[in-house]
Amino acid sequence: MFRLPLPRIPSPQVGLLLVAAIVVLGMAGCIDDQSDVVSVRGTVVFVPLEGGFHAIVGDDGSHWDPDNLPESFAADSVRVTFRGVPTDHPTYHQWGRTVKVLDIKRVAGPPQLNLEPFRELARNSDCANASNRLFLIDRQQVFWDRASNCADAAYARVLYGRTVQHVICDAHDSIAGPQRGCMDAGRYSDMFDTMLNHLDEKDLGLGSGHTVEPVNF
Repeated sequence: MFRLPLPRIPSPQVGLLLVAAIVVLGMAGCIDDQSDVVSVRGTVVFVPLEGGFHAIVGDDGSHWDPDNLPESFAADSVRVTFRGVPTDHPTYHQWGRTVKVLDIKRVAGPPQLNLEPFRELARNSDCANASNRLFLIDRQQVFWDRASNCADAAYARVLYGRTVQHVICDAHDSIAGPQRGCMDAGRYSDMFDTMLNHLDEKDLGLGSGHTVEPVNF
């Protein structure tokens, strides 16, 4: 007589072991997910590449290109802290690490600006025999005034954000003639013009509404 095989029912001990294994694996997955989360405090900057986009420069110098930066945070020089998961996917921007923002909020007050990269930039300039000066503006930006007798780079005046990679405004000599531009024209263009027109004044013509401090190097 043919009989269907009956399924084996695991003993209570085996069942408990299976449940424990599933729980452990689940906990391990949660730990791995948490280990991928980064916490960053930094500054939103406008990056003039591929048509321009807003990204975040961490206070530690890290560069982050958010996949989902909220529109309300897409403004130059906004101080933020955020948590996110690096995605590291290909992008036309090719600037920093891509990251999915989990949560983000504004924070008050800028950190102390690291001036050493700017000092190094000025020290290593090849065309600065006539003028080579750095100024800290409002403790948030750096203005570089360089001039020389070089044939096609006779001068350069640059207003930087918190890093040497963050150029806000630039006016320089080139083989094609004088060049000038500002990434955020509405906010900084008039200020930059004032500095260009008052290079011989200690406060660069900015007046009492701004602080202007020479940077030694």
